[in-house]
Amino acid sequence: MACHQLLFILLLILSIQGIGSAGDASASTSITSTQCPESGLYTVESQEEVDAFAENYLECEQLTSLTVSAPWWISLGYENPDPAVSIAAFQRIRGVGNAF
Repeated sequence: MACHQLLFILLLILSIQGIGSAGDASASTSITSTQCPESGLYTVESQEEVDAFAENYLECEQLTSLTVSAPWWISLGYENPDPAVSIAAFQRIRGVGNAF
């Protein structure tokens, strides 16, 4: 399987896990571990941003939202000079939203 296919499958799994809590208005950042982004949200568009997560949030295991996407200008036909090709930095994440 190509790397981008594995990335898509993992994102699909993470999305499905988070669906149960998507409508939960009581979801808050208090469920995130102390070493996570303050908002509980993390969005990346490049491998550099993925790698930065591993460096900046060493103990993070739970996020309210995790989004891996391509920059908007990719839709205009431009290439992404630093695509997210490895999401190993997120291996410690046990759940997104209230899902485990």
